[in-house]
Amino acid sequence: MFTPATYNITSFEEDIPKAQKISQKEKVDLENLLKNEFHEYSKNNICLDIIDLNEIKKINDILALKIIASVDWSDNEKNWIQKGIALHKNKKKCLFCGNKISENRFLELNKLFSDRVDETNNLLVALIDDVSKRIEFIEKNKFELDQELFTPAFEEEVIEYNIKINKFINEYLAYLKDISRELKRKKENVFKVLNAVSQPNNVIQTYKKLKSESQKIILEFNKEIKEIKKSKDEARKKLLLNEVASAIETEDYRNLARDVNVEREIYFKQNKKLQDIKKQIDEVNLEIQKLDEMNQSESKAVKEINDSLKNLGNQSFTLEKANKGYMVKDLDGNIKKNSKKKKIIIFDDPMNSNDDTAQYLIITKLQSLLKNKSDYEYEQIFILTHNTHFYVNLRYRWWREKNKKATFHLIKAARKTEIKKIESENEDIKNDYDSLWHEVHWLYNNNQPQFMLNPFRRIIETYCEFQNIDPKDFYEEDAEAQKLFNANSHFIDDFYIDTNGKTKEQIMEKVARLFEENNGTFHFEKHWNNQNR
Repeated sequence: MFTPATYNITSFEEDIPKAQKISQKEKVDLENLLKNEFHEYSKNNICLDIIDLNEIKKINDILALKIIASVDWSDNEKNWIQKGIALHKNKKKCLFCGNKISENRFLELNKLFSDRVDETNNLLVALIDDVSKRIEFIEKNKFELDQELFTPAFEEEVIEYNIKINKFINEYLAYLKDISRELKRKKENVFKVLNAVSQPNNVIQTYKKLKSESQKIILEFNKEIKEIKKSKDEARKKLLLNEVASAIETEDYRNLARDVNVEREIYFKQNKKLQDIKKQIDEVNLEIQKLDEMNQSESKAVKEINDSLKNLGNQSFTLEKANKGYMVKDLDGNIKKNSKKKKIIIFDDPMNSNDDTAQYLIITKLQSLLKNKSDYEYEQIFILTHNTHFYVNLRYRWWREKNKKATFHLIKAARKTEIKKIESENEDIKNDYDSLWHEVHWLYNNNQPQFMLNPFRRIIETYCEFQNIDPKDFYEEDAEAQKLFNANSHFIDDFYIDTNGKTKEQIMEKVARLFEENNGTFHFEKHWNNQNR
């Protein structure tokens, strides 16, 4: 009665936390509530089409109509002639004497009456038919409320309404029958003037009031049924949770719950093992994928190396796959043995023309090469680069292990290159921007003002970009400086000719003033003073 058709073990488990016992009395009350089989009242009340005053006036007009004949006969004589004309319509002989009736005879008889006789008869027929249908409709239908479909609370109100509607229907039906009888009398003697029929007082208003009363009863009843339906839903839920509460108190349930918990724990453990195995499989597959990609990359590199080595003639050799890496063979297929000479490894700008992924792999491999010298059996290693990013990342923790390591900065000016050894971390290059300040510092110390303009132009461009300053605004107070830095940075001439005409001090004075005018004094002094420590 109260368990849904779709209720299952999952539903039962979800209801356990909500389970609650109820008293026996409450249980009986709820079960009785569920036995209530009343539903919303959906019967359509039959609507009456009440004859209005205009229709009554039309009926009374025809009842009071007086038709005048051309000959002064009595009403009985008029009716007798009128019936004779009707009986002999489309007849060639008289039904009484058998003599032939000419068309002229019919025309003469019709002239005895006005044309309104036919019109009146036709209208009477229509009115009689309309009233007869109204009477038939009322007699065939039931206008009272069905008392059996209402709850006892509405019994008195429904009975009272039914008495009133039945009384009204009976009075209205009698009124229609009076109208029908008078119309038929007029039809029998169309020349007779009859008394008018009167409409009962407020018949239309009375019917509207009764109809509104029935609608109100139905509306209130349906509202109560909806509340009962909600109460029944709540009753089903309470009874269901009461049954759940009773079930979980049984010994059978406790034993079953214990077994389920044991099996659930076993399931979770096994599932965890399964997930761990799947994770390991995924890791292995990922490692296999990486190895495959590496192998493909290595194979491609080996092929390119071997193709390039073919151009070396008699000194040519090839690389071939071995168990642990690759081995070197000469043209005769002999494996080249390791030389006992000390090895020196040189990398010349290894980052050139490589994408980000390749650069990362190269940096990682070179770091391993630097840290694990004994594994690679080399005496010395030289790494040359123009790439500041590569330089900074390769030298991770460089200054913590300074033994047997050295860094040199090659600075080119004119046709000479100075080799400067970087002695400490403070002197070291941090990024591309710092390297420009390093370069200016070296050029200043070596009295090379003509080469200071280009790095300063790049310093100012970088500063403007990071500070979101328009370069035109930066040079606003010194148009000469803008022309000086931009024009001479791209000038091609003899390296020994001073093209800008400024000393190193004058250039530094201009740069300091430009930074001061753009609120960058602290920035300038920090970088310039740091380079002069």
